[in-house]
Amino acid sequence: MSEPHHFTPASVAAALERTRLEPTGLGNCALKEPGHCAMSAREQEIMLLVAEGFSNKQLARQLNITEGTVKIHLHNIFKKADVTNRTALAAFARQNESYIAAK
Repeated sequence: MSEPHHFTPASVAAALERTRLEPTGLGNCALKEPGHCAMSAREQEIMLLVAEGFSNKQLARQLNITEGTVKIHLHNIFKKADVTNRTALAAFARQNESYIAAK
């Protein structure tokens, strides 16, 4: 059995600072720097394709991933965008195109 990792207060503070998200008014999607959404590039790509009307099956085929992976991404995207359905996500994407495009 390996020994447990010991974290110093400084290393914990540094890790927390690296992951800190600042509120922006974009739902739960916080910007780390101007124009850089906390959503991954893949999440942003999926969000834009959903806004274009892609189904989960179409997303999976287009991105060469499984439908299960699409669902996981969508779950995370919905939480970050603070929306509960695809229509609201499409509206969010259109309202925030400048933030997404800046990445």
